[in-house]
Amino acid sequence: MRNMNAVQARVLPQMVGLNLFATWPKSGVPISFLFGEADIMAPASLAKKISEHLTSKDRLVTLPRAGHMVHFDQPQAVRETVMQAHRRS
Repeated sequence: MRNMNAVQARVLPQMVGLNLFATWPKSGVPISFLFGEADIMAPASLAKKISEHLTSKDRLVTLPRAGHMVHFDQPQAVRETVMQAHRRS
């Protein structure tokens, strides 16, 4: 994963200037973002950036003892998060 930005810039040059945060879409439905505390692919800084775009109906959850595949590492916690969101709707 070292130098991934450089690799992507060479392989996908059209993606270099893409900034999804600049054009964050507004959703008509509540969204739950789940992050693993030990996720090296999506660091805490990404969760912080996303949290700045959430509406009052959205949720951002960081699960302890979970990596990038939170649904494998913490399946019960993921299920409970989904069920809580369903009960709120």
